[in-house]
Amino acid sequence: MKREISWPLVLGALGVALVVAAPVDAQNRNCGSRTMILSQLEEKYREAPIAQGLAPGGHLVEMFGAGPGGTWTVTITAPNGMMCLLTSGTDLEVLELPAQGDPV
Repeated sequence: MKREISWPLVLGALGVALVVAAPVDAQNRNCGSRTMILSQLEEKYREAPIAQGLAPGGHLVEMFGAGPGGTWTVTITAPNGMMCLLTSGTDLEVLELPAQGDPV
């Protein structure tokens, strides 16, 4: 049976990840230059951006995926270009967003 993940659940998980990860300094996470990490995500995992949003402080939160059933990664990039991996997993399922104004 295939599980479906809702966007509110994904966004909620991103919010929790940001709160949990915020106090941890960059040395304790998998961080590096945005260019280097993007290259690794594409070359090693064949992941491409599938969602993004701005977080407080001008941080960019992104979700990358390798297509249906593949791997996925959530990252955060600081305004200075430092990118950190927040979480990752498998069995990606990309859902369509509801039309703007439609209830979720």
